[in-house]
Amino acid sequence: MPLLLATSTCFMTNNLVESVPCGQWYSSSCLAESDKRYDASYTNNIREQNSLWADQEGFWMATIKTYDSNDQPSQPLVFDPNNLASGIGLPYTRKIRTAYINITLSGSRYYDHRYRLNSHAPQDFCDKPVTPPAMNALSGGKCGINGFASWTEKYATTSYEKDGSLKQIGGAISFSQDAGYSPASGVGTSIGDDTIFTSSAFSNQGGFATVSEVWTFTNKGKTKAEAQLTRFNTEGEESILIGYEKSKYLKLSEAEFSSGIQDQWELNKVQEERRGDLPMGECLGVGGCPTE
Repeated sequence: MPLLLATSTCFMTNNLVESVPCGQWYSSSCLAESDKRYDASYTNNIREQNSLWADQEGFWMATIKTYDSNDQPSQPLVFDPNNLASGIGLPYTRKIRTAYINITLSGSRYYDHRYRLNSHAPQDFCDKPVTPPAMNALSGGKCGINGFASWTEKYATTSYEKDGSLKQIGGAISFSQDAGYSPASGVGTSIGDDTIFTSSAFSNQGGFATVSEVWTFTNKGKTKAEAQLTRFNTEGEESILIGYEKSKYLKLSEAEFSSGIQDQWELNKVQEERRGDLPMGECLGVGGCPTE
């Protein structure tokens, strides 16, 4: 005859302990009743967990001002393919540039795809001598004539906490010898009703990078936003500030998004290599999106 234990949710039969269902008159309450992490029916949908992510979804144009570690507007830098740990050199006008961003939510998944555009470098930079393998233009372009386009993307998913936060899982970048999916770690969380904070850490050629961004909506319709992004590269036990960006975002229609990118490509005489597909499809990186 089974013996009911007053202080346990188990039966003892023939010296064996057998578990019983929680939430019954003879057992303790279920954890899911007080902790949504254990509630299998609680949604994993990003929009339903936190509507601020849904406000960020859509097509955006960003005007970006870029600064170096000395708080000065970033200047063109010769690109050295053998040294990406101490900074990514771009031989183009960098103090101000344009980006087009498509943020998409799909159930528990978050996708951030970005097309970045740089104008050609000024002639005084192009006139400086360059020692190979360093370069003063990329993708077969000519310094002072051709601009440069690149793309980046990052992926995130709702977390096990089920609290509306996101877990960064990786991304891809065309400005690399390997444009395939690269794992990363990091978080994304809302702050109040208007601000989103994200931080990620990942390996790159020659080093380890951390990137943090604070995005704030600046109007009630949430069609405008401003953001500040800070980038560090870690060598040994020290993190070195590479620079930071200040961005102003404006929400666009899909048609404005596509035509704007193409207009910038033509205006800046961008070489076709590494522009990225348009329309972009699901993911731009080699091998596509990360699997389930």
